[in-house]
This record gives sequence, structure tokens and C-alpha cells, in this order.
Amino acid sequence: GADGILLSGSASSLKEAVDRFSPKHMVGYYAVRTRHVALEASEANPDFVLFGNLHEKPKPHTHSKDLELAQWWAEFVNIPCVLSGGTDLKSLAACAETGAEFILLSDILFENLDSPVQYLGEISELLEKHAPALEEESRA
Repeated sequence: GADGILLSGSASSLKEAVDRFSPKHMVGYYAVRTRHVALEASEANPDFVLFGNLHEKPKPHTHSKDLELAQWWAEFVNIPCVLSGGTDLKSLAACAETGAEFILLSDILFENLDSPVQYLGEISELLEKHAPALEEESRA
């Protein structure tokens, strides 16, 4: 009953997964550490690419390499990207500034469950404030 899969591995295994599961299920790809690997992944046309390490405990701030990759990707590739955010609310500004379509909040929300609605409001305001302005062409 899952809506999709998130996988890592070779570009050929990603291509096989896209061919097998799309468009009925979403196919995402992670463990992208270089532009070369990112471009190889894009050739398979996944539904999204995730920048960040899912196997480590989240840190307060997103790794600078992941920020750089997400910004580069968002500027040049049409496939949406997900950027793994840090656990410090202030770190989300740098994530929003990359232009990534999605930010994985991970532990940041679950650590603040005493007031999740207020916290989601703060996150939303921060992301809107720091997201790149839409170009005039995009608004039309």
C-alpha cells in the first residue's frame, strides 16, 4: 500500500526502479554526494532526489555540501529535490535559500511537540521569508 520508494544505489538500479514503478508509484533517490552522481540519477528521471544523509543522526545544521548541491540542482534541474534540514530552527533559513522544493524536517518538529501548531507556523514563516523570490515568468 505504499505510495512509492526511496532508494540509493547505482544509476542503472534507479532506472530499473523508475521503469518498474512509475507512474503508479513515486520513486525517489538519495545518497547523492557529487554533481556527477546527481546528473547520473537525473537521467533515470526519478520523481525526486534527496540531498542529505538518512543514516546519521540529524545535526543542528545541514551540511554545507548538501546545501551547495541542492542549490545547484534547484537552479539547473527540473526534477524536484528534497533537502534534509538540521534540528535547529535557524538552520532552515539556509535550506530555504537554496530553492529546494522540499525540506525534510526530521527531528526538528518531533523535538517540539509541546506546541507543534505554533512551531509549524514559525517554520512556515521562516521558509517563506528566506525562499528565493519567484521570477516574473514563473508567476504568470
